[in-house]
Amino acid sequence: MEESGSRRRLIRGFGDDVLLRIFAHLTLRSLAQCAVVCKYWNKLIESSSLLWRTMYTKNYKTLKATVGLTFMSKIAKLSLPRSNNETVTDWKSRAVQEEQCAQLLSGSISIQPWKAHRGRVNCCRMMMDYIASGSSDRKIRIWSSKSRHYMEEYTLPTSAAIVDLDFDTNKILGIAGAELYIWRRDGKRRLLRQMGGHNQRLYSMCHVDPEVSVGCEDGAIRIFDLYGGGCSSIIRQHTEAVTGVGVNADLHLLASCSRDGTVKLCDSFSGEKVASLSSKSSLAAHCLQVISDGLNKLVVGTASGHLHCWDMRMHHLLWKSKVSNGAITSVHHQPYGASILCVGGFDGIIRVVDCTSGHILSAFGCRKNVHYNHTSISKSPSVITKAPKEGFTKLGSEVLATSGSQSARDSLLKDSFNVTRCLPPQLAHRLSDDFASGMLNRNDPPILSVRLGMTKLVSSHPDGTLALWEFGL
Repeated sequence: MEESGSRRRLIRGFGDDVLLRIFAHLTLRSLAQCAVVCKYWNKLIESSSLLWRTMYTKNYKTLKATVGLTFMSKIAKLSLPRSNNETVTDWKSRAVQEEQCAQLLSGSISIQPWKAHRGRVNCCRMMMDYIASGSSDRKIRIWSSKSRHYMEEYTLPTSAAIVDLDFDTNKILGIAGAELYIWRRDGKRRLLRQMGGHNQRLYSMCHVDPEVSVGCEDGAIRIFDLYGGGCSSIIRQHTEAVTGVGVNADLHLLASCSRDGTVKLCDSFSGEKVASLSSKSSLAAHCLQVISDGLNKLVVGTASGHLHCWDMRMHHLLWKSKVSNGAITSVHHQPYGASILCVGGFDGIIRVVDCTSGHILSAFGCRKNVHYNHTSISKSPSVITKAPKEGFTKLGSEVLATSGSQSARDSLLKDSFNVTRCLPPQLAHRLSDDFASGMLNRNDPPILSVRLGMTKLVSSHPDGTLALWEFGL
């Protein structure tokens, strides 16, 4: 207790003014790390408008020296509009947005692919340095983005494929077949709940605690109470499978899109229908993304390669853009990066799109001559040099479990899978305007899901691989 108290007094002993002067000399990444040291530092960093204004000015000068004045003028147009009364959030958002835009639009790109599952990786999520992936092999894995080793694994009790997932520090949610599964992220990794009972296949999910909205095959949206353990309401909006759901907490609106070509809004509390943004058969929607943070936009990706953006408050179409010749499978944005969208599709190209106009800002993909060989990876997933332990049989390059404790079998199989799952690093290259608009054919691996971070993004692919795209100036 005395040691803890002395450390606390040492941290506070500098005084607010001295600490803020020290913080002003750090980078954005270092400042974010300082914000999680203790509550005192977090409150000081989060509440100082002067600190974030200083950080923004310093970061702007650094970026201008790196990418040039012309490019910074282009980036500045993508950040938040200036106002006379700048708040902490405004300065923080602008600094983060301009840093992210510079990385995505002009930085170098390296790709680290790895064999994540033995089946199709249908979905992925990213939180800090952790990546979650769900596959047709019935498994959800939590990966370290630094080592690309999986640290946690969760297996379905049925043979259904994981279609969509979400996770936080305490729990993991996944949908497969007609069921919603919830696991606790503790040492036991036990299955907390399994909710369903409607015999309708699930296609999409949106988690806003304490509720989960799932899109079903019959065109209905079912709302599940995480803690009550049952279906609290059913909202019938569409005639075919619901491929995307999202919630705008500011406007209390639930958005959904379907294979029948409709995009609709309803009240997230009562389920009352609010608006129909797209009439039937006008587009075959594959995915959607709700952009809140005061912008209140809804972006929908279609099978024809179009992006549609609506104003959720006024219910009118803002823009429509053709970004690809193939189907768009995933659209994502960050809360602090609401001016740009990350788009992935069957053509395997990552596109960065301006959410205010729909224009493609940048596009990049793998080089054709460095594609990984899917067949050779699946044939020789591991080579174990040590003699097999008791309870295992060595067969060629495979190690098969025959007897012994379950924990021993799981441990060796996990280690053998992690040994050779990493594939050679690759260099991505930015595409010309013809490639970016999808006018030419390429051989990039199809993208099923994409999630954008500050300086990296992760994508999932049908061959069981995940790819980490890292950006640097």
